[in-house]
Amino acid sequence: MKAVVRPARRDDCINFIDIHCPELRRHARKERLAKCGWWGDEEACVFLLRLYRGLGGEVFVAEVSNEVVGEVEVLPHSDCLLGPRAYVNVLWVKEGFRGKGVGRALVGEAVEWARNKGFEALDTIPEEGSEGFYGRLGFERVATQCKAMVRAGEAGGKAPAGVRGVHAQDVPAGMLLAAGTYRPGLFTWFAAWFDTFTRRHHPIAYEVTDPEVGGGPWVLLLDRFSRRGASAVVFTRGKPGCGEVEAMARAVAEAASASGINQVFIQTWREYAGALRRAGYSVLRVDVPWLSLRL
Repeated sequence: MKAVVRPARRDDCINFIDIHCPELRRHARKERLAKCGWWGDEEACVFLLRLYRGLGGEVFVAEVSNEVVGEVEVLPHSDCLLGPRAYVNVLWVKEGFRGKGVGRALVGEAVEWARNKGFEALDTIPEEGSEGFYGRLGFERVATQCKAMVRAGEAGGKAPAGVRGVHAQDVPAGMLLAAGTYRPGLFTWFAAWFDTFTRRHHPIAYEVTDPEVGGGPWVLLLDRFSRRGASAVVFTRGKPGCGEVEAMARAVAEAASASGINQVFIQTWREYAGALRRAGYSVLRVDVPWLSLRL
Protein backbone atom coordinates (compact mmCIF):
# COMPACT_ATOMS: atom_id res chain seq x y z
CA MET A 1 0.00 0.00 0.00
CA LYS A 2 1.54 3.27 -1.16
CA ALA A 3 0.49 6.45 0.63
CA VAL A 4 0.95 9.79 -1.14
CA VAL A 5 1.45 12.63 1.34
CA ARG A 6 0.80 16.27 0.42
CA PRO A 7 -0.30 19.56 2.05
CA ALA A 8 -4.00 19.63 2.85
CA ARG A 9 -6.28 21.64 0.59
CA ARG A 10 -9.49 23.36 1.49
CA ASP A 11 -11.50 20.71 -0.32
CA ASP A 12 -9.91 18.03 1.89
CA CYS A 13 -11.66 19.43 4.96
CA ILE A 14 -14.87 17.56 4.24
CA ASN A 15 -12.91 14.29 4.54
CA PHE A 16 -11.52 14.91 8.02
CA ILE A 17 -14.63 13.61 9.74
CA ASP A 18 -14.10 10.25 7.99
CA ILE A 19 -10.56 10.13 9.37
CA HIS A 20 -11.40 11.07 12.96
CA CYS A 21 -15.04 10.20 13.66
CA PRO A 22 -16.91 8.64 10.71
CA GLU A 23 -19.64 7.36 13.02
CA LEU A 24 -20.76 10.97 13.51
CA ARG A 25 -21.10 11.93 9.85
CA ARG A 26 -24.92 11.80 9.89
CA HIS A 27 -25.23 13.52 13.27
CA ALA A 28 -26.20 17.16 13.77
CA ARG A 29 -23.41 19.72 13.40
CA LYS A 30 -23.57 20.76 17.06
CA GLU A 31 -23.09 17.16 18.19
CA ARG A 32 -20.24 16.58 15.73
CA LEU A 33 -18.39 19.64 17.01
CA ALA A 34 -19.01 18.71 20.64
CA LYS A 35 -17.77 15.13 20.25
CA CYS A 36 -15.14 15.42 17.50
CA GLY A 37 -13.95 19.01 17.68
CA TRP A 38 -12.75 20.84 14.57
CA TRP A 39 -12.43 17.58 12.64
CA GLY A 40 -16.16 16.96 12.78
CA ASP A 41 -17.09 19.94 10.63
CA GLU A 42 -15.85 21.20 7.27
CA GLU A 43 -15.95 24.92 8.15
CA ALA A 44 -14.17 24.30 11.45
CA CYS A 45 -11.42 22.42 9.58
CA VAL A 46 -11.01 25.37 7.21
CA PHE A 47 -10.49 27.58 10.28
CA LEU A 48 -7.96 25.07 11.58
CA LEU A 49 -5.96 25.12 8.33
CA ARG A 50 -5.84 28.91 8.37
CA LEU A 51 -4.72 28.96 12.00
CA TYR A 52 -1.91 26.47 11.36
CA ARG A 53 -0.60 28.28 8.34
CA GLY A 54 -0.95 31.68 9.99
CA LEU A 55 1.36 30.43 12.75
CA GLY A 56 3.89 28.97 10.33
CA GLY A 57 2.66 25.40 10.67
CA GLU A 58 1.24 22.93 8.17
CA VAL A 59 -1.30 20.14 7.81
CA PHE A 60 -0.50 17.18 5.56
CA VAL A 61 -2.87 14.48 4.36
CA ALA A 62 -2.15 10.96 3.14
CA GLU A 63 -3.95 9.53 0.12
CA VAL A 64 -4.27 5.90 -0.85
CA SER A 65 -5.87 5.28 -4.26
CA ASN A 66 -7.09 8.91 -4.22
CA GLU A 67 -8.81 8.44 -0.84
CA VAL A 68 -7.73 10.72 2.04
CA VAL A 69 -6.97 8.27 4.86
CA GLY A 70 -4.84 10.18 7.37
CA GLU A 71 -3.50 13.54 8.44
CA VAL A 72 -0.70 15.07 10.50
CA GLU A 73 -0.63 18.59 11.96
CA VAL A 74 2.74 20.22 12.70
CA LEU A 75 3.65 23.54 14.30
CA PRO A 76 6.64 25.54 15.41
CA HIS A 77 6.94 25.29 19.20
CA SER A 78 9.25 28.23 19.72
CA ASP A 79 7.90 28.90 23.24
CA CYS A 80 8.81 25.46 24.63
CA LEU A 81 10.84 25.36 27.86
CA LEU A 82 13.04 22.70 26.21
CA GLY A 83 14.02 25.17 23.49
CA PRO A 84 12.64 25.83 20.00
CA ARG A 85 11.44 22.74 18.16
CA ALA A 86 8.84 21.48 15.73
CA TYR A 87 5.86 19.75 17.21
CA VAL A 88 3.40 17.11 15.99
CA ASN A 89 0.11 18.38 17.32
CA VAL A 90 -2.12 15.68 15.82
CA LEU A 91 -1.49 12.45 13.92
CA TRP A 92 -4.47 10.32 12.95
CA VAL A 93 -5.07 7.51 10.46
CA LYS A 94 -8.46 6.25 9.36
CA GLU A 95 -9.52 2.93 10.80
CA GLY A 96 -8.84 0.19 8.29
CA PHE A 97 -5.62 1.81 7.12
CA ARG A 98 -3.67 1.60 10.37
CA GLY A 99 -0.58 -0.58 10.58
CA LYS A 100 0.00 -0.27 6.83
CA GLY A 101 2.64 2.46 6.73
CA VAL A 102 0.34 5.48 6.46
CA GLY A 103 1.30 6.90 9.86
CA ARG A 104 4.98 6.34 9.11
CA ALA A 105 4.63 8.23 5.82
CA LEU A 106 2.89 11.14 7.55
CA VAL A 107 5.58 11.38 10.23
CA GLY A 108 8.24 11.22 7.51
CA GLU A 109 6.67 14.26 5.87
CA ALA A 110 6.56 16.06 9.22
CA VAL A 111 10.27 15.31 9.68
CA GLU A 112 11.11 16.79 6.29
CA TRP A 113 8.99 19.85 7.01
CA ALA A 114 10.77 20.37 10.35
CA ARG A 115 14.23 19.98 8.79
CA ASN A 116 13.38 22.45 6.03
CA LYS A 117 12.29 24.93 8.70
CA GLY A 118 15.67 24.59 10.41
CA PHE A 119 14.50 22.84 13.58
CA GLU A 120 16.80 20.40 15.33
CA ALA A 121 14.06 18.35 16.99
CA LEU A 122 10.55 17.14 16.27
CA ASP A 123 8.53 16.51 19.43
CA THR A 124 5.13 15.20 20.41
CA ILE A 125 3.01 14.00 23.30
CA PRO A 126 1.67 10.72 21.91
CA GLU A 127 -1.88 9.52 22.05
CA GLU A 128 -2.35 6.84 24.69
CA GLY A 129 -0.99 3.57 23.36
CA SER A 130 1.07 5.09 20.54
CA GLU A 131 4.39 5.64 22.35
CA GLY A 132 5.68 2.38 20.85
CA PHE A 133 4.82 3.55 17.32
CA TYR A 134 6.90 6.70 17.78
CA GLY A 135 9.68 4.70 19.43
CA ARG A 136 10.01 2.54 16.33
CA LEU A 137 10.51 5.74 14.33
CA GLY A 138 13.37 6.87 16.57
CA PHE A 139 11.54 9.10 19.03
CA GLU A 140 12.77 8.99 22.63
CA ARG A 141 11.25 10.19 25.87
CA VAL A 142 13.17 13.30 26.92
CA ALA A 143 10.79 14.68 29.54
CA THR A 144 7.57 13.93 31.38
CA GLN A 145 4.58 16.11 32.15
CA CYS A 146 1.90 16.06 34.83
CA LYS A 147 -1.78 16.99 34.92
CA ALA A 148 -3.51 18.61 37.87
CA MET A 149 -6.69 20.41 38.81
CA VAL A 150 -7.89 22.73 41.54
CA ARG A 151 -11.34 23.74 42.67
CA ALA A 152 -11.20 27.49 43.15
CA GLY A 153 -13.46 29.37 45.53
CA GLU A 154 -16.74 31.00 44.69
CA ALA A 155 -15.58 34.59 45.22
CA GLY A 156 -16.26 36.24 41.87
CA GLY A 157 -15.72 39.97 41.39
CA LYS A 158 -12.52 41.85 40.62
CA ALA A 159 -9.18 40.32 39.71
CA PRO A 160 -6.45 40.34 42.39
CA ALA A 161 -4.33 43.44 42.89
CA GLY A 162 -1.20 43.54 40.72
CA VAL A 163 -3.07 41.95 37.82
CA ARG A 164 -4.47 43.62 34.72
CA GLY A 165 -6.82 42.15 32.15
CA VAL A 166 -5.48 41.54 28.66
CA HIS A 167 -7.17 40.61 25.40
CA ALA A 168 -6.57 38.84 22.08
CA GLN A 169 -4.28 41.56 20.72
CA ASP A 170 -1.97 41.32 23.75
CA VAL A 171 -0.19 38.29 22.32
CA PRO A 172 2.49 36.90 24.69
CA ALA A 173 5.06 36.75 21.88
CA GLY A 174 8.60 35.98 22.98
CA MET A 175 7.44 34.37 26.24
CA LEU A 176 7.77 30.72 27.24
CA LEU A 177 4.95 28.26 27.88
CA ALA A 178 5.53 27.29 31.50
CA ALA A 179 2.20 25.56 32.01
CA GLY A 180 -0.83 24.85 29.92
CA THR A 181 -2.06 22.25 27.49
CA TYR A 182 -0.09 19.86 25.32
CA ARG A 183 -0.21 22.28 22.37
CA PRO A 184 2.24 25.10 21.55
CA GLY A 185 1.27 28.24 23.40
CA LEU A 186 0.51 30.63 20.55
CA PHE A 187 -1.71 28.01 18.90
CA THR A 188 -3.64 27.73 22.16
CA TRP A 189 -3.79 31.52 22.52
CA PHE A 190 -5.28 32.21 19.10
CA ALA A 191 -7.60 29.20 19.18
CA ALA A 192 -8.98 30.34 22.54
CA TRP A 193 -9.81 33.81 21.24
CA PHE A 194 -10.93 33.09 17.69
CA ASP A 195 -12.35 29.56 17.59
CA THR A 196 -16.11 30.06 17.39
CA PHE A 197 -16.77 26.43 16.48
CA THR A 198 -15.81 24.38 19.54
CA ARG A 199 -15.71 27.11 22.21
CA ARG A 200 -18.90 28.57 23.62
CA HIS A 201 -17.29 30.82 26.25
CA HIS A 202 -14.83 33.67 25.84
CA PRO A 203 -11.41 33.18 27.43
CA ILE A 204 -10.15 35.35 30.26
CA ALA A 205 -6.55 36.55 30.36
CA TYR A 206 -4.46 38.50 32.84
CA GLU A 207 -0.96 39.90 32.93
CA VAL A 208 0.61 39.69 36.37
CA THR A 209 2.72 42.83 36.70
CA ASP A 210 3.45 42.76 40.43
CA PRO A 211 6.40 40.49 41.32
CA GLU A 212 4.75 39.83 44.70
CA VAL A 213 1.83 38.17 42.91
CA GLY A 214 3.28 34.84 41.88
CA GLY A 215 6.66 36.18 40.79
CA GLY A 216 5.40 38.29 37.87
CA PRO A 217 5.59 39.42 35.16
CA TRP A 218 3.75 36.55 33.49
CA VAL A 219 0.57 36.05 31.48
CA LEU A 220 -2.33 33.77 32.39
CA LEU A 221 -4.90 32.55 29.85
CA LEU A 222 -7.99 30.86 31.26
CA ASP A 223 -9.17 28.87 28.25
CA ARG A 224 -12.75 28.08 29.22
CA PHE A 225 -14.29 24.76 28.23
CA SER A 226 -17.50 25.54 30.17
CA ARG A 227 -19.03 28.48 32.00
CA ARG A 228 -17.29 27.58 35.25
CA GLY A 229 -14.35 25.44 34.06
CA ALA A 230 -11.09 26.37 32.33
CA SER A 231 -7.63 25.15 31.39
CA ALA A 232 -4.89 27.42 32.68
CA VAL A 233 -2.13 28.41 30.25
CA VAL A 234 0.81 30.33 31.73
CA PHE A 235 3.48 32.25 29.81
CA THR A 236 6.65 33.41 31.60
CA ARG A 237 9.80 35.35 30.72
CA GLY A 238 12.08 32.44 31.60
CA LYS A 239 11.97 28.97 33.11
CA PRO A 240 10.45 29.33 36.59
CA GLY A 241 11.69 27.59 39.70
CA CYS A 242 9.44 25.40 41.83
CA GLY A 243 8.83 28.21 44.32
CA GLU A 244 7.71 30.51 41.53
CA VAL A 245 5.39 27.84 40.12
CA GLU A 246 3.83 27.33 43.56
CA ALA A 247 3.18 31.08 43.84
CA MET A 248 1.86 31.19 40.27
CA ALA A 249 -0.46 28.25 40.92
CA ARG A 250 -1.96 30.02 43.92
CA ALA A 251 -2.40 33.20 41.87
CA VAL A 252 -4.06 31.20 39.06
CA ALA A 253 -6.64 29.80 41.50
CA GLU A 254 -7.28 33.26 42.92
CA ALA A 255 -7.69 34.84 39.47
CA ALA A 256 -10.00 32.02 38.38
CA SER A 257 -12.15 32.44 41.46
CA ALA A 258 -12.34 36.20 40.85
CA SER A 259 -13.53 35.43 37.31
CA GLY A 260 -16.29 33.11 38.47
CA ILE A 261 -14.40 29.96 37.43
CA ASN A 262 -14.35 27.24 40.07
CA GLN A 263 -12.55 24.37 38.30
CA VAL A 264 -9.11 24.80 36.74
CA PHE A 265 -7.04 22.17 34.95
CA ILE A 266 -3.35 22.59 34.26
CA GLN A 267 -0.67 20.58 32.49
CA THR A 268 3.01 21.24 33.06
CA TRP A 269 6.35 19.52 33.62
CA ARG A 270 6.55 16.74 36.20
CA GLU A 271 9.22 18.59 38.17
CA TYR A 272 6.50 21.05 39.20
CA ALA A 273 4.08 18.43 40.56
CA GLY A 274 5.19 19.03 44.15
CA ALA A 275 4.73 22.78 43.76
CA LEU A 276 1.19 22.22 42.51
CA ARG A 277 0.38 19.98 45.47
CA ARG A 278 1.69 22.58 47.91
CA ALA A 279 -0.55 25.14 46.20
CA GLY A 280 -3.60 22.95 46.88
CA TYR A 281 -3.94 21.24 43.50
CA SER A 282 -4.85 17.59 43.04
CA VAL A 283 -2.27 15.96 40.78
CA LEU A 284 -4.15 13.61 38.47
CA ARG A 285 -1.27 12.12 36.50
CA VAL A 286 2.53 12.35 36.63
CA ASP A 287 3.58 10.14 33.72
CA VAL A 288 2.59 12.01 30.53
CA PRO A 289 5.43 11.22 28.07
CA TRP A 290 7.16 13.92 26.03
CA LEU A 291 8.90 12.38 23.02
CA SER A 292 11.55 13.90 20.77
CA LEU A 293 13.32 12.96 17.55
CA ARG A 294 16.68 14.61 16.88
CA LEU A 295 16.88 15.82 13.29
